[in-house]
Amino acid sequence: MRCCLSLLIVLFTTAPAGAQWSQYLGPNGDLTSPETGLLDSWPVDGPKELWRIDVGPGYGGAAVHNGEVIIHDRVHGEADILRVLDFKTGEEKWRFQYDAAGRVGHEGSRCTPSVTDTHIFTTGQMGDLYAFDRKTKKPAWSVNIIEKYPDDDKSDGQGWGYGMNPLLVGDTVVAASYASEHPGLIAFDQKTGEVVWESEAFGDSSMYSSPLIRTIAGVEGIAVRNIKHLFFIDPKTGKTLFKHQAYSKGKIPITPITVMPDGEHVFVTQGYEMGSVMLKVTRDGNKFNAEEKYRTIEGSQIHPAIPIGEHLYINHGENATHGKAKRKFAGLACVDPATGEVVWNTGEAPFLGRGALLYADGKLIMQDAEAGRLFLVQPSPEGYKPISSFQATDAKQKKAWAPLTLANGLLIVRDQDEMVCFDLRKNVN
Repeated sequence: MRCCLSLLIVLFTTAPAGAQWSQYLGPNGDLTSPETGLLDSWPVDGPKELWRIDVGPGYGGAAVHNGEVIIHDRVHGEADILRVLDFKTGEEKWRFQYDAAGRVGHEGSRCTPSVTDTHIFTTGQMGDLYAFDRKTKKPAWSVNIIEKYPDDDKSDGQGWGYGMNPLLVGDTVVAASYASEHPGLIAFDQKTGEVVWESEAFGDSSMYSSPLIRTIAGVEGIAVRNIKHLFFIDPKTGKTLFKHQAYSKGKIPITPITVMPDGEHVFVTQGYEMGSVMLKVTRDGNKFNAEEKYRTIEGSQIHPAIPIGEHLYINHGENATHGKAKRKFAGLACVDPATGEVVWNTGEAPFLGRGALLYADGKLIMQDAEAGRLFLVQPSPEGYKPISSFQATDAKQKKAWAPLTLANGLLIVRDQDEMVCFDLRKNVN
């Protein structure tokens, strides 16, 4: 199996290519951007900085829609805040704050908002799903997922907070439940908040991996993970199309799956020394069959792999490497998707921690989550080919884990203290 750059997924925007970044992981939901005309290299001090603002603790990325930057912020232990900024200046246009008392491990926002022309959808660490009316600048409706679907036996645990990003599918917004005895996914009507469908209970839930639209074996569905299983759900009814046990055990599954361009091979990766699995999924009528092709010891804890050319590029930063003096399986890695072999990796130079990747205009942009540096890299199976790097943020807490955002040639980066916007355009009018 070989691959080229493309993931078979649904687009949720009709805006010009590159104009919007209206959901988690970008317009295609795969950390790739259709933009061109970006700088081939960066100045020593970095590209032009357009604005820099203070933010509360968090790991959620920014959404960009119709000239506005939308972020979900947090007042430590007290409240969540929706903030809407001017894309060009970073000036705050409006905000809405609601009470969300409580503390969890790694305190802070987790959500990249999902945005339409009329509404903004957010999820908070304490389980609040909100729909905001962009015209009135107030909530249209809200529901607390954890209260509506409580974990009665407390066996799954929610010590790290509600970590899923809202998924827009048709006229619904899809969220997930942590509770093993309640539905795994729930679809709410975007306008009213009424429940449209509920999926089967997923059992060993402890779900932190966000549901995403993927096309597998020619069928479009919602892919989501829990500790052990991959589930593929009918987006119209919530019925399970297939499920597959990828791990015999696990902890805090976060990383979304990657569907290869052939639509049959599915790459599943995990932190906490669980490693990665490549599956081949085929279909005979309505019956799916998932076959494991290989399994590797290297994994990624937060960000998915990106297919480029005939290889996968992935950040192998996870708990197995975090804080250790010798990090054999760490940093940016080029992986042969046919075998799982690591062709090369950067190890500690650079390490990256749990920093994000983004692919645009033929190059990788990546963030060192512990050092606060951004790197521009030419992807190649021949070896690591850095082009430029610069200090983007201080990364004082060494936890710049949020996904990157790129729209209209402008890159938005977030750490635990600030959010910064850089102009990557080659030709600026």
